[in-house]
Amino acid sequence: MGTKDVLPSTPVKAHTSSNANLQSTQQLSGNTPVTRKLAPQYTGSEWTVHKSRTAVKDDLGPYIPELPYEFFKDNILPPLHRKANVKGTITRLKKAGVITNTGDTSRWTAFPEDPHKLSDENKVFAKLASVVNAIFDNSGCPKKQERIVVYESLPDSIPLCCVDEKLGRPDGYLLFKNRFLADREDGRRYWRDIATPAEFKLQDTRDTLQDDVNKICWNMYQVMQEDARRRFVFAFTIENTQMRVWMANRSDVLVSQPFNFIEASRLRDHEKFVHFFLSQAYAEEHELGLDPTMTMVSAELNKVPMYDIVVRVVSKINGREKIENQTYRTQKLINDDGAKALRGRGTRVWKVHRVVRKVVDFSMPGVLKDAWVDEDREREGDILEQIRDQEGLSEIFKEALKSLFLTPIARGDVFIGNARDGTRTLITRGVEVPDAATKFPLHVPESHQPSHAKSTNLDAIAVGDLSSTDAMTEAHKLVKYFSKFHHRVVFAEECKPLSKVNSLYTIFRTLFNVTIGLMIMHQNGPGWVHRDISAGNILLDLKTNVTKLSDLEYAKRLDIKTAHEIRTGTANFMAVEVDQRGYLY
Repeated sequence: MGTKDVLPSTPVKAHTSSNANLQSTQQLSGNTPVTRKLAPQYTGSEWTVHKSRTAVKDDLGPYIPELPYEFFKDNILPPLHRKANVKGTITRLKKAGVITNTGDTSRWTAFPEDPHKLSDENKVFAKLASVVNAIFDNSGCPKKQERIVVYESLPDSIPLCCVDEKLGRPDGYLLFKNRFLADREDGRRYWRDIATPAEFKLQDTRDTLQDDVNKICWNMYQVMQEDARRRFVFAFTIENTQMRVWMANRSDVLVSQPFNFIEASRLRDHEKFVHFFLSQAYAEEHELGLDPTMTMVSAELNKVPMYDIVVRVVSKINGREKIENQTYRTQKLINDDGAKALRGRGTRVWKVHRVVRKVVDFSMPGVLKDAWVDEDREREGDILEQIRDQEGLSEIFKEALKSLFLTPIARGDVFIGNARDGTRTLITRGVEVPDAATKFPLHVPESHQPSHAKSTNLDAIAVGDLSSTDAMTEAHKLVKYFSKFHHRVVFAEECKPLSKVNSLYTIFRTLFNVTIGLMIMHQNGPGWVHRDISAGNILLDLKTNVTKLSDLEYAKRLDIKTAHEIRTGTANFMAVEVDQRGYLY
């Protein structure tokens, strides 16, 4: 291979002016600020519940969008069963004495006093179970209509897990009714059983709200991380009388504006409370976040679950599109670091075998990668094809690239029914988070006032109020994350990362091979930049010991100038100029 064909271009010169530094760095990084993932860093003796909760919350940044409950109702929460009627349910609850009228207001009979006036948190919020069950019983749905969830308050044990040991427990939760086993000998619950976690506090102070924020983010993270089928998760928190609804997917973490769940004027807040639980009770599993294209085939305590995963492969035969659903059985979890954050690609990688006519074919192995990719980015398999098939490559370069990259044998976007699975296209029903969304501080300010010490009329808040000047001024500080599509690709080769290699000779030989491959990518055809090189993305084929370069989701042609508002990088392997957004000399 002639070195003149692959010599790098002239390095960027250092600048002295601070303005020039920033301008040059923005050109270098695509004007894209970097966010660090903190959650996976705490392991072993350093691991504590407090540190992990804080890390998961801090991963999300200082603020998340806060939206009216009506936005959740119209665009995010599952639609109600056709027989369920919120106002009719409330009328039946009043007749049954579950709701008591007191002049111009009404409140749940089980809560004659606001929680902040009482002292026993467990005793107070245990009453929620009777209220929620009364809503289910008076929903108006036929008795034969099976509910998908049941509600439990204040469980007395920590949920069990299969993936990583997780401490802590939610104060309450909705459980998938048809998935948890009532006849389990130990009577324990598993994190994978939890549909919707909850956290409660008697007081609505700065410290109690902060504690609930940390815990609910942690609970949502655990639900998403424990079960690979989870595409998103709902949750709710209560501080004194104030209830908030939460939702997390791989693009967004959203919270509703608070509403008084106990006392209502004109029944408005009771409508929100009743609607929320009815939306959960009769939903389809995929409407509560489960992936119907993945089936759990085994799940033992302290063992990684096995799944059957469908890959939707689209091909063209004689100009006509053919769709084939190929099923793969997972044998071993290779990596799930990408799933150790609420927001992000959620990448998991398994060793798999093809399932043919419901029988596992061990002669057809592969490695399956499940990830959420930015809507406007090309898929990894498509990028590989473009790099390998670009015109003007010499035969030597073609062979070098063929050897360097992994070989896709099946790939396709995930579809739920007839709809492409996406964080906005499907999960939020095609609706973007409003630009004028107000900010909810994940680090609760000292100025937070208890709900019983302030006068608010939350019924007056509507979506139209978001267009106010003050709201718009605050909104520009919210970082907007890109919509993502759910994608799967199966590769022929099973590899190990460079970080697992002990031989210095092998490490330097591998780095040399990767350098040559990157120069071929950069200097031929339109030119490509990988943009996510790390020791985890440089691999060695377990069978042939050949160098492989993976994770091309962020690879970009040099002639494409588009940039995202934000992107997550592998911070330990970034150029310091990109990490610091300026030259250091």
